[in-house]
Amino acid sequence: MFKFGDPLTLNNVLKKVSPLQIFKFYYPKLNVGKVTNSPFREDNTPSFGLFVSKDSQEVLYNDLKGGDSGNWIKFLTKLYSVTFIDMLRMINRDMTLELMDYNSTPLKIERVKSKIIENVDAELLKYELELHVQRRHWKQCDTDYWGSYGITKELLGKDTYPISAYWFNNWTSVIVDKHAYAYDFYFDGKIFRRKIYQPFSITDKWKTNLDTLVIDGIKDIPKMGKLLIITKSRKDRLVLKSLGYTAIATNNESSWIPNYNFKKLSKRYDKIIIFFDNDEAGMLNSHKFSKKYNISRIFIPEGNPEKDIADYRFNYGNLLTKRLLNQLI
Repeated sequence: MFKFGDPLTLNNVLKKVSPLQIFKFYYPKLNVGKVTNSPFREDNTPSFGLFVSKDSQEVLYNDLKGGDSGNWIKFLTKLYSVTFIDMLRMINRDMTLELMDYNSTPLKIERVKSKIIENVDAELLKYELELHVQRRHWKQCDTDYWGSYGITKELLGKDTYPISAYWFNNWTSVIVDKHAYAYDFYFDGKIFRRKIYQPFSITDKWKTNLDTLVIDGIKDIPKMGKLLIITKSRKDRLVLKSLGYTAIATNNESSWIPNYNFKKLSKRYDKIIIFFDNDEAGMLNSHKFSKKYNISRIFIPEGNPEKDIADYRFNYGNLLTKRLLNQLI
């Protein structure tokens, strides 16, 4: 008997269920603007939630500990270790979408039994994570920490400062490590966007209410130039700046710059290169963006224990770091 109906495609899936419905079907604990335990690891302190991107209006997940975020596709392919096609087949089967799946290969993923949330409250999509901080005075330990990377208090500027505690919305405040810093970014409507950095914390190194489209340092760079380096963290960006290079940073190695910003930067700078970490995530993502935007990439040479330029500067100082950069660029 022949089967008739709409084929199994991404667009047809989204005609039947929304990204928020998919998120909640496969992980019912998830809510917009609230944190729960991460499904990706053992997580005794809730650190995972959903937010709505102001730029794309997408519902995205936010991994507050790992600094990772993404859409429902990235969430499911990562959670179940499946290909894009098998993820669509899984949704079609589990959520009974009745789209035509012409792939005869049996799915190896067990069926998920849950329920579709029929009525998604529109107010949930307006709920935002507010990240508040308690500042503290600058101490010698701060001078020593940042100074070991060649970064002065003046170079950090007003947007990076030490804190003693943070809290989301009106939740209980969290006392931070001796070394803990706020990275301030901008007001997004009534919500201020920032990131918390605890360099020596094993479990809570990062906390953030940023989306994936932030461009750190873009307001500080010259209007025109010969070279622009795109790296993946504020610390790496500031190390490069201390050495005389013009640099900006994405939110993390899986994030990128909005296309319209990149096009403008391409006209302002003769050459743009990517400088991510020399690890699996950095190499894979830098290769992807390098190929997509037809730009070069560099990284710390293999065989070095250091994965990024900040650690290299920490271990070898200004002179040898400048020598390495001259060789790479």
